[in-house]
Amino acid sequence: MEKVLIAGGLGFLGANVASKFKEMGYKVDVCSRRTGVDIREYAQTDNFLKELKPDIVINCAAHVGGIAYNTKCPVAIYEDNLIIGFNLLKASVKNKVLKFVNIMPNCTYPGIAEIYQEDMWWNGPMHPTVLTYGM
Repeated sequence: MEKVLIAGGLGFLGANVASKFKEMGYKVDVCSRRTGVDIREYAQTDNFLKELKPDIVINCAAHVGGIAYNTKCPVAIYEDNLIIGFNLLKASVKNKVLKFVNIMPNCTYPGIAEIYQEDMWWNGPMHPTVLTYGM
C-alpha cells in the first residue's frame, strides 16, 4: 500500500484530498503547522519526510487570506508560498519520494473566467485581488 502525505491536510482542500485518498485505500498522513510541522522551515520538513518515508507527497499547503488580507500582506503571502513549495520539493527529492504533486488554485486562471478549463489557463491575467496567492 502506497503511503501518501498531504501537506496542508487539515485545510479545506487538503482535508478533502486526504479523504478521497483514504477512500481509495491509501495510507494517508497529513501535516500542517497545526500538527507541529512548519513547512517553511526546511529542517523540519526534511526530518518529517525522513521519518515518515512517504511514497507520494501532495502539496495542498498554502498561506492564504481574503481579498483585504491579500492586499495588505502580498509579500508575506508570496514569499511563504514559494518557500512552502520549494522546501517540500527539495525534501521530497532528497528523501526519494516517488511522486510529487503541487496543487494550483483555480485563482491562477484568468480573472474573467467563469468556467475553469485547462486549455484556457493562459487566456488572460489573474484577477488582481489574488495575484500574490495565485503566483
